[in-house]
Amino acid sequence: MRVIIFDDENKNAERVKKALANYGAENRIEMDVTIQSAEASVAKSIVFSCVEGNIRIPLSEILYFETVGHRISIHLVKREYHTYEKMKNLTERFSEAGFIRVHQSFLVNMKHIRNLNNYMITLDNGKEIPVPKTRYREVKQEYTRFTEL
Repeated sequence: MRVIIFDDENKNAERVKKALANYGAENRIEMDVTIQSAEASVAKSIVFSCVEGNIRIPLSEILYFETVGHRISIHLVKREYHTYEKMKNLTERFSEAGFIRVHQSFLVNMKHIRNLNNYMITLDNGKEIPVPKTRYREVKQEYTRFTEL
C-alpha cells in the first residue's frame, strides 16, 4: 500500500504517520519515505501568480528569471510563464534555494549552469547570459561555493 500526502503546510503529515503507526513495520517504512518524498516535492515547488493563471512550478525546472519590460519571464526547461513580481522580491525569495542574481535582468538557477567563463554563463539548454564585469567575481565565488556543496 502506498500513501502519498501533498500538504502545502505540512499540517496533516504527522497525523497520517500516527494513524499508520499500527500498520505493519515493513510497510510503515515505505509509507514514511513516501510521505517525506511528497513533503519534499511540495517544498521544492512554488505557486506563482502568472499572466497564465496560478501555476505551481517545481524549482528544479526553472532555468532562470528574466526581466522583460515590467514583466518577469520564468524560463523553464520546456516552457515559459510570465508574472508581474519584482526581480528584487524573487532574488530575496530564491537566493537560499540556489538562485543567483547575475545581472540586473537575470536571476539564474545555479543547478542549470553548465559553464561560467569570460563574463558569460552557459545554461544546460545552451542559453548564454552575460555577467557584468562588476559582478563577475562575486558570481564566480558564489557559484564555486555552490558546486562544492
